[in-house]
Amino acid sequence: MKTVSLGYRHSIVLTEQNELYMFGWNEYGQLGFSDTTQRNVPTKLTFFDNVPIRQVIACGYHSIVLAATGELYAFGRNDCGQLGINSRKDKTRPKKVVEIRHAEQIACGYYHTFVFEPSHYIQAGTPSSTTGGKKWLDAIFLPRGVSAASDVTNEKRK
Repeated sequence: MKTVSLGYRHSIVLTEQNELYMFGWNEYGQLGFSDTTQRNVPTKLTFFDNVPIRQVIACGYHSIVLAATGELYAFGRNDCGQLGINSRKDKTRPKKVVEIRHAEQIACGYYHTFVFEPSHYIQAGTPSSTTGGKKWLDAIFLPRGVSAASDVTNEKRK
């Protein structure tokens, strides 16, 4: 096993052989099998069979897969734009986030996703209180750059 990531009620396992196994609750399609059927045992997600994977994250109700090429795939709950695909529609199958091409690392919460590219950070979804306390209606539906981590820190001091 290369890595394991635990979401709210779903899990992702990435093996040393670059195989992705998904299991758990699937109400929003966060397992990526084009359905919302719960899986109680690890089940191989063949969508990524020919895609070398750098990182996987099981978020609150969505999943993010970072390919070794820097491309990003997102699926699951999307009511706050956390998938970064310019929509509020949930995705039950991995969807490539076309605006992201050079990601190096990813992080996420229940309703937002952060992407770290070589020269900047990108955010999608509803910001939490640590990023300004914006309301749900201020959700970011397309990835938006965040100029620097110090900007967030300075904003909190005001």
